[in-house]
Amino acid sequence: MILLQGAHKQLLVSLLLKKNATPAICFRGMAVSSRNSTRGGKRGETDDSPRMQAVLAMLSKPDLKKAPQSLKDRQREEDFIVNEHSRHMAWRKDMSVKFRLQKEALAALPRHLRAMAEQPDMSHPPPNRKVLLDTPPEVYRDK
Repeated sequence: MILLQGAHKQLLVSLLLKKNATPAICFRGMAVSSRNSTRGGKRGETDDSPRMQAVLAMLSKPDLKKAPQSLKDRQREEDFIVNEHSRHMAWRKDMSVKFRLQKEALAALPRHLRAMAEQPDMSHPPPNRKVLLDTPPEVYRDK
């Protein structure tokens, strides 16, 4: 099932409600026919009409209800979240320490070396450098 949001949903609603009209901009689920329409300026259907309610019900996101969890499952989920958060914060602390040490090392260099060290290295990698992949190359696999 495809869920449509925003302008795509409004465009589809306007096309479903007005088959021969060119849809203009739609706001809040209200389909409005084009301003150049020869139908006498008839407006699209509003949110109150049963036809619009049926279309909106068909296009709206389904309500997903979670299955009730046991106390053990909730505790395990909470422990997982706490563990992931602590791992993430440890990683951020490690990276901030490394960046701080890098800045301090650059500041400790003499001026002429600091200018050279602050330049980005734009050279190409060596052509014989091995690139590690998720899977081994075909020649290393068992046949």
